[in-house]
Amino acid sequence: ELTFAITGPAAYAVDLKKDDVVVANLSITAPVDETITITKMYAYIEGTAAVGAAAKDLQDTVENIQLIQKTGGTQVIDATTSDGSTTGQAAHDNDSFYFSNFDVKGATTWDVIFDTNDSEARSTDQFRFVMIADDDSATVGDNAAVTPVEAKNSSGKSLTSSTRDDIKPAAQITGNYVTLQAVDLTVTGVSLANTSAVAKQKDIPLIKLQLIAGTAG
Repeated sequence: ELTFAITGPAAYAVDLKKDDVVVANLSITAPVDETITITKMYAYIEGTAAVGAAAKDLQDTVENIQLIQKTGGTQVIDATTSDGSTTGQAAHDNDSFYFSNFDVKGATTWDVIFDTNDSEARSTDQFRFVMIADDDSATVGDNAAVTPVEAKNSSGKSLTSSTRDDIKPAAQITGNYVTLQAVDLTVTGVSLANTSAVAKQKDIPLIKLQLIAGTAG
């Protein structure tokens, strides 16, 4: 049996030119006395992209998606793209992929990360991670009629079954939005009261500035 859950992060904003953006904290729990191999796990990143005058797909903005193990091991799994058409989609709204051939034993935690494409990222673009934690046929992003999670135990027996739910919670799980924002810094002058100084006085204030950073992390 495998149990999936998204535990974070809360919605937040990042610089629109950013590497290793954490779009989901994922927990995967297997029996402590058995190693479960996940042969394929479908997922997608959905959101909105500032399309503008020229058609721009969300797939153009998101790149280098990875699954990084944080506890219970040190595996790093690169995503395999499984999108449909990558140009001219009306919605421009998802980047579909799967992770394959990684092991889970006991309670483990993982981060799903991606990089932004500097030439395509726009302020206010939003992204969130979506998967279906189930072994019944379903459509996952652009992937129609697939088994969302395929897995086998250490004896090679498949966990896929039409008569039992070995993949839980047998439902879609969805993360929170990450929003891209332009990093800015506002500098303003602050008035100083009139004052006088004496000869050879040190540290005389000539100007006072106020710096206000933008909200992107």
